[in-house]
Amino acid sequence: MGETPKTALPPQDRAASLLPTPVLMQSLMGETTAVAHGGDPQDRAASPRPRCIATPYSLLPKTQDESSSPF
Repeated sequence: MGETPKTALPPQDRAASLLPTPVLMQSLMGETTAVAHGGDPQDRAASPRPRCIATPYSLLPKTQDESSSPF
């Protein structure tokens, strides 16, 4: 009758479990929205810049098969 259940928390954990757990939320871009920090909302309307810049096919070196092609 005087035994504590095996699922009971130790006293120091019981006190900590009563405190609210802070939750930090962040947008996918890693910043707040433009309106929240006073910026121009139109600044976020453009698409994000690509991480790499594509090389035009015409700038790639020609292979043996392509050099005989009329195109």
